[in-house]
Amino acid sequence: MKPLPIKKIIFKSFSLPIKEFDNFINIVIVPYVIILPFHLYVIYYDDFVLRLLETEGFYKYWMGSLRTQIIQYLLIFPIFSCLLANWHRYVFFEGKKPWTYKPLDFSNYTFKFIWKSILVTLVFVVPTLIAGFAVGYAIGYLGLADSISGFIPALILLYFVLLVIYFVRVSIILPATAVEQDNTFKKTFQLTKNNFWRMFLIYIACVLIFLFFFIILFVFEIYFPSEGHFIRLMLQGVMGSIFIIYLYTYLASCASLIYKHLITE
Repeated sequence: MKPLPIKKIIFKSFSLPIKEFDNFINIVIVPYVIILPFHLYVIYYDDFVLRLLETEGFYKYWMGSLRTQIIQYLLIFPIFSCLLANWHRYVFFEGKKPWTYKPLDFSNYTFKFIWKSILVTLVFVVPTLIAGFAVGYAIGYLGLADSISGFIPALILLYFVLLVIYFVRVSIILPATAVEQDNTFKKTFQLTKNNFWRMFLIYIACVLIFLFFFIILFVFEIYFPSEGHFIRLMLQGVMGSIFIIYLYTYLASCASLIYKHLITE
């Protein structure tokens, strides 16, 4: 198998939204505009809810947070998953059949994509919660705080290392699901064997997106005063949305190009 072309995949993933701007607008931006008002509402309401914790207590804060969680997981997440699945298909099939443009295509593969996204997260989150509960129990109920406190930094480091390895290795399961091919965890780990470091370097290039965003945010903080709280939050929300869209588009492009290379070479 030919090694993953790191530079080629990074450059193509960064440039695709610009080179294919018309299709990027249709596939990604149009569906996102539908959920943008809800996203901005969540940002504003989250800020309001956070102040409730200080003034009204935990119950009012929890009820307010529940409302935003419902909006995020029942409305924003499905539509966002739909546009990502469609973008995966567009990149993989290079805009040719069987890919066809539909602004919101809730086909069978979309629901499988949503389920697989949840499953990929749960596979790591559930053991994390169990481990966190075990550590909390050992500290709070068994009185082992002094005994294990020295290991906590090492445990946190190990956790993040495992988190990175896991998500890099399973990342191609999402484009595989979107294009309706073998998307089992076993197949994914077989394909990504001996490719971790190359995949890691490809994904870590997204740091450039973070850097660009934080430069813009820094300039924003300098030139926009803290007055006008609502307007400030909305502007930050719009900038954050642009950042999220480009970041996820880059990562989805990388995953699709990596997957296509691995199954064709």
